[in-house]
Amino acid sequence: MHRHPNAIIAGDFNVGDIAWDTDEVSETCGSVNARKRVAIKEQFSLTQHQREITRPSSNAVLDLVFSTNPNLVSRIEVVPGMNDHLAVLTILDVRPK
Repeated sequence: MHRHPNAIIAGDFNVGDIAWDTDEVSETCGSVNARKRVAIKEQFSLTQHQREITRPSSNAVLDLVFSTNPNLVSRIEVVPGMNDHLAVLTILDVRPK
């Protein structure tokens, strides 16, 4: 198992064809890109925390929150955002050194 420092990676990854509960990728035109995202998640032992739909018009989970330590994220809430995406509010349990 790799040991990485605590890190949070979040944003619009634009891969709506991944079922994050199982890491299964649907066979679509973007499935090669989606499989790469899942492989990176596994390679660096990342946890994907955000599972709610963030683009209602396409019923997709596009905006994601990854961490190297699942205990860093204490709460996630999807709230009204800008344009066609909802915003992901992430509460972290971190303290500066």
